[in-house]
Amino acid sequence: MRKLQITAPAGTNVGQSVQLGVFISTGQTTSANGVQSGNNNLQSSRFSILYRLDGDSAACLQTSSSSNPISKSVNNLNINLESIGAQAFVFRARGDVTPNDVTVTLYSPSGAQLARSQPISVVENHQNPTSFTVYTLNFSDNTKWTSSSSFTGTVGAIELSWAEPANMEFAMNLVEFLFNPTTSVAATVFLDCGCNGYNQASGDRLLAGYAVTLTVSGNACPVIRETQSTNSNGAVSFAALPLGCSYSLSIASHDLCWYSASSQLVAAGGTATFAIDASLLDSSALVIPPDTTVSCLADTSPATTGYATLCGASLTFADTVTKKECTGPGGLLAIIKRAWSYESHIRTQTINVVDSKTIIFTSVPASTTVPAIRAPRPRRPTPPRAQPSPSRLQTRASARATPPPAPLDAISFVRLRPPTCVATQHRGLRPSRRRAEAHGSRNRRHHPFARVRHHRRQTAASSVMMKTWHK
Repeated sequence: MRKLQITAPAGTNVGQSVQLGVFISTGQTTSANGVQSGNNNLQSSRFSILYRLDGDSAACLQTSSSSNPISKSVNNLNINLESIGAQAFVFRARGDVTPNDVTVTLYSPSGAQLARSQPISVVENHQNPTSFTVYTLNFSDNTKWTSSSSFTGTVGAIELSWAEPANMEFAMNLVEFLFNPTTSVAATVFLDCGCNGYNQASGDRLLAGYAVTLTVSGNACPVIRETQSTNSNGAVSFAALPLGCSYSLSIASHDLCWYSASSQLVAAGGTATFAIDASLLDSSALVIPPDTTVSCLADTSPATTGYATLCGASLTFADTVTKKECTGPGGLLAIIKRAWSYESHIRTQTINVVDSKTIIFTSVPASTTVPAIRAPRPRRPTPPRAQPSPSRLQTRASARATPPPAPLDAISFVRLRPPTCVATQHRGLRPSRRRAEAHGSRNRRHHPFARVRHHRRQTAASSVMMKTWHK
């Protein structure tokens, strides 16, 4: 929706007419001059013109006045600069001899300012005063836009403003964004088991990781060569391509089905299809289950770990098991290398078997405290007895030898007197000690039998003493 507003400074004396609007000549259905403004009063001050474009259709019945200016609350043009590939803003205008400065402002849907241009001077074309001039404001030209300008996101409204001095006329008949029309092309790569077109039921499948190359050529077209790899859906897409060019999509030298060329020309927006012949592929055509890890008690058969496939064919496998030492819970017990084969093609799946058992205590005794018990004093070890020397053993043996008997005339006898008991005041009877008197010469050698008799006598005397003691 176009909105026009003219603003005069306070105290302006118009005197003559001031014009703003879209003027359609008699007999015409359109306005050649578009939006036009004019000030025919040589004495009037400079007026300000606002030309706003937004999506507020309800405002078309409103009449602007000093108390009801153009509303800026609606900003719903919804022009996404990135999606349309906008590169510049363009307007076409015509002015009088004196320059008219035009300022362009872009707003977001929330009403925030996205970009503002520097004042653009519009002058009269002296060769043809009635002709219009195109003014292009490239987004990449820093001399045309302020440093805070941004050209990403969505534009909700556009405003163009200029001054209208006395005795001046101005017209603008074109406002637009400049962008290069673009297109896109795509390609699909799949495995064709019977070379009869894509049929998922027969084992055909989309292939990921295949490189597809785009080549753009043609008159007035930039030379473009770009390569991308197919995604998990076997697809690749090239976007933002210039229109009116030739587009060629090609795939590297693979074993393709008879009906699928390795290089194909496609129209703008078209898709190329590359069918790979499954019977001519190498081992990469085998689709094997992913590597996995299982518990030591789990089933390791293909029913659990997966089957390999190739165009619905029956594939065989052989396992090679490498056992490992147990390393406790979570440790690796064995490695199974499962080799899937189809004719001469072989691919290997790895299955790791781990010990998933964990130790679980069903009950744990409670913590307790016990008193310390004094340990018995250790016995002192008996030191080993030193072995006497041979000389000492000989000496002891000689000392223990029975001496030769002495002659009877050499035996001396000792007479023992029995002890007498004396009374004491406190302790009762106690024996008195008497020394024995020896008879005979002390230097004589004693006969061994005399010692024996002496011992017996002394024992008898002791017995008499004990009887006397108890009496």
